[in-house]
Amino acid sequence: MEQLLGGSSAGRIRFEVAGDARPLPRLLSQLPWVESVQAGEATSPHDRPGIIELTTSNAEEAQRGIPALLAARGLALRSFEMVEPTLEEVFVDLVSEPDR
Repeated sequence: MEQLLGGSSAGRIRFEVAGDARPLPRLLSQLPWVESVQAGEATSPHDRPGIIELTTSNAEEAQRGIPALLAARGLALRSFEMVEPTLEEVFVDLVSEPDR
C-alpha cells in the first residue's frame, strides 16, 4: 500500500506564506517542475489567503525551489507540507493508465 501511495517523485505540496502571496501563483506556474497551482483567496475575514497548493512533477526540486523563491521575494514560510494522495486518487490514476 505504501508503495502505491508514495511511489513517485511527483506530488502535491501545500504551504502558507506570511506576506503578500498574490504574485506567487503566476511565478510558480512558470517553473518547469510545477504542473498546477491553486491559491487561497480571502472571501471572509477568517480565510487565510497565503495558502498555496501545487502539483509538482518533482517533489525534491519543489522542496528546494519554493523556499528559495520565497526568500528571494522577502516572504516568510509559515508552513510546508507534502500532501499524500488519497486512496481514491491512487485508484483513479491506476485505472486511467493506458497500459493497465
